[in-house]
Amino acid sequence: MPVIALNFVTVIHERQMKKIVRDDKLLQQKIAAMDEGFRVLEALRYPLTPAAQASLISKRPALMRLFMKIYYRMPISRLVDGPVGKS
Repeated sequence: MPVIALNFVTVIHERQMKKIVRDDKLLQQKIAAMDEGFRVLEALRYPLTPAAQASLISKRPALMRLFMKIYYRMPISRLVDGPVGKS
């Protein structure tokens, strides 16, 4: 579930990670989207793997936002995030 949100966030700021880190509203929306995705999967009775990740997103969104800021500051984030459009 988080992969979809991770990829779309990079598109909004054209893969400029510094802009993503400064955009708190976007990060909050991303975390809310991940939480909603996990809730939909749970409502459809799909097992959440890892369940701890879904719990962290729903119960500690501020901490998750901090983790996302750290992630997007790391150079590896440019390599990990995949393309959203057609390849």
